[in-house]
Amino acid sequence: MASQVEICNLALQRLGKTSITSITSNNENARQCNTNWETSVQEVLSESNWSWATKTETLALTTDESLDFDYCYQLPTDFIKIIKLYDSDKNIIDKEYYQVISRNIETDYETVTLKYIYYIENIAYFPPLFVKAFILKLAHNMCNLLTSNTGLQDRLLIEYKDALSDAILSDRKQRKNIFGKQSGSWILSR
Repeated sequence: MASQVEICNLALQRLGKTSITSITSNNENARQCNTNWETSVQEVLSESNWSWATKTETLALTTDESLDFDYCYQLPTDFIKIIKLYDSDKNIIDKEYYQVISRNIETDYETVTLKYIYYIENIAYFPPLFVKAFILKLAHNMCNLLTSNTGLQDRLLIEYKDALSDAILSDRKQRKNIFGKQSGSWILSR
């Protein structure tokens, strides 16, 4: 698995820039990698319902008040985006019955469980095709400040979208294989 510095260097290479030895080095390339890292991870994670970046958590009530709903729940600190929200009977709550305000979910349900995409700090969990897309997103996000080359930035965005599609398709195929095996054994047992 590639390290943070290796990923940054691959992104810098796409920009024709020199490599770094540390993300905290005192040079512009390292500063841009450090500045753009977390935002770029969050952006790519928010692009899909990644099976490997999914958590489920029963939410805690907050003391915040809602003008529109009876209950207010705090979102987890590692929250990126909602996949589904469930009531206490494990029924999916439709989007019109809750809202996200700031770092809270407001709803009329007394108990809720959130299935969500979370921010992963450990890059060892990133699948290879996600890393490929992430490198391109990081390069795209740094391109304007490091090169001022809008043509290159546009090409990186196109390459990123292609790599992202490949990563999403791969994730969905893995998910199908997992569920396919479960349903296949269920059918055979009938």
